[in-house]
Amino acid sequence: MLWSKTRPMSKLDDKFFSVDSLVGGKVKLFQPKSGYRVSIDSVLLSASVPASVGDRVLDLGSGVGAAALCLARRVGGCEIIGIEIQSDLIEFAQRNIIENKFNDRLKFFLGDIAKPLESIRNNSFDHVMANPPFFKIGEVVNSPYLSKNISKIENGVNISSWVDLGIRKLKRNGTITFIFRNDRLNEILQAFGRKIGNISIFPLVSKKGGQAKRVIVHGRKGGRIQVTKKTGIILHNKDGKFRKKTEKILRHGEQLFL
Repeated sequence: MLWSKTRPMSKLDDKFFSVDSLVGGKVKLFQPKSGYRVSIDSVLLSASVPASVGDRVLDLGSGVGAAALCLARRVGGCEIIGIEIQSDLIEFAQRNIIENKFNDRLKFFLGDIAKPLESIRNNSFDHVMANPPFFKIGEVVNSPYLSKNISKIENGVNISSWVDLGIRKLKRNGTITFIFRNDRLNEILQAFGRKIGNISIFPLVSKKGGQAKRVIVHGRKGGRIQVTKKTGIILHNKDGKFRKKTEKILRHGEQLFL
């Protein structure tokens, strides 16, 4: 189901949403005040996708559209399709399309990762990106907000389902990029199997001397079967502020080359 551009924003009562900005104010973002909230992961994910003008990108679990919006701002002329299971987040995403004037390049569909999504053709995207739920049921305490639980906890749809869907929709030689927990990295690599090659693992380290809790995993459909672990990026200084390299990505929209 594709939301109409003219659909009334009935749920967007200003008591329940905030208007924030990403990429140094280049992206305007409407999102819920409570429950699901966008983090820097969406910006880092979008910065990792090597899209070019004319490319088609599929964003699995697109939420309010943060990653798609950031990518659209960085790469003019690319088309981005988002898939999201939560209808209220789709409503925010639609508002974000309009506010950022991306009506001709961004579309969001209500869809379930566990289903085939037959309305979206297989082998039709140059890039797939995803920020899937990090936790299995029972690993974390449930939030009182349903939208947050759906966004962070797997519920019958494991990481292999996300990867399988992404691979089906991806063209040969297209790229697939996930941001995920480092301690569950092997699950993604196993799901890639022999269908995804030229794999790069890019650790995201909070502070110097620490261990990466999250990684960006990037590969190419039909590529050579090899895995390369990159140096990665240290996100914060000792004082907790973002490092200059991180600032260039988060504030200035620079690409993160993997």
